[in-house]
Amino acid sequence: MNNRILITGATGRVGADILRQLPAGSVIRAGVRQPEEARKKLKRTDVEYVPLDFEQPATFAPALEGVTRVFLMWPAVKTDYVMQFIAAAEQAQVQQVVFLSIIVAEQLPFLSHRKVEKRLEASSMSYTFL
Repeated sequence: MNNRILITGATGRVGADILRQLPAGSVIRAGVRQPEEARKKLKRTDVEYVPLDFEQPATFAPALEGVTRVFLMWPAVKTDYVMQFIAAAEQAQVQQVVFLSIIVAEQLPFLSHRKVEKRLEASSMSYTFL
């Protein structure tokens, strides 16, 4: 496998910083709503920009194709969409998901962040919560 990393939220402050921190030679895919706009904003020629919109589940499988790792930002959408994305990641045989959650999410089970954490814990993928 090629160790392709999908970064969600790549045009935001955290996502853009993650892109900068990845080591040289990483195979990076940025999942963004508007790939051409992201290409202009980020000015990274070593990044593959692909459509990914959490409110459009049809974009999940193409964005995840060939990906081994995902950095998952909390998108401002319904939790159901994130759950569908996680299921699509499993189906695409993603090996690891790094999820940007919140502190003490395990103590707040009613929050969506904890629901996403629990879904990742029940998945076949390795996971890390930040």
